[in-house]
Parts: sequence; C-alpha cells; structure tokens
Amino acid sequence: MATVNFIPCKKQNAFSMRNEIEYILQDFKVCIRLISGKDCCPETAFQEFMATKNSFKKADQTMFYHYDQAFKDGETISPKTAHEIAVKFAEDNYPDYEVVIATHVDNEHLHSHFIINSVSFETG
Repeated sequence: MATVNFIPCKKQNAFSMRNEIEYILQDFKVCIRLISGKDCCPETAFQEFMATKNSFKKADQTMFYHYDQAFKDGETISPKTAHEIAVKFAEDNYPDYEVVIATHVDNEHLHSHFIINSVSFETG
C-alpha cells in the first residue's frame, strides 16, 4: 500500500517551481521514462503552469505543491503499475489542475512525485 506525503517547499517562486519540475524529471531517476502530465505536457509544464497563473493574475502567490506517493521497500509492484496508480491518484484528486507525475526507480522503494499547479485552469 502506498502512502502520500506532502513535501514542503519554502521558496515559492517561478525559479523554485521550475527547479522542482526539473528535479522530478531527471533521466537517471526515471530511467524507464515513467513520466506523465495531467492536463499538461511534462516537457512544457513550467510554461503551462505560468500561463494558467498569468491568465488569472495569480503568478505572485503560492506557485505549486509537491507530493510523493511511496511504496514500502520490497513491495511487489512493477514501476509501470506504480506509475499507473500515481496517474489515477492525480486524476481523482486534482481534476481541475495541471499535474506533472514522475515515478522514480533510483531508490530501493518505488515512489512517484507530483508537482501540482496551485491555480486551477478552470476556476483560477
């Protein structure tokens, strides 16, 4: 069973948001390219997040939220299944938000990261 954890990010600005997105998308962490975007393209997520913020004039507040979903060491689950669970979690819990999802396989335990735009593309 996976647990979902909030990862606090004290610096909330465009630079830190770009860094967090780039961190979760590092090739050596997601060596089998388990990357998805919910309502965004992972490669252009930063620009898309900023466009949403700018359209609602909210580019100077909280920029993003960072969560991870981790499985226990030794839990028998494939990276593909872990990623599918993460995508479903994002779809169910953040219906009107852009989310970048990356499943990391560089540790003993599988875990997926979520970078969530703090501004809804539907309601602002």
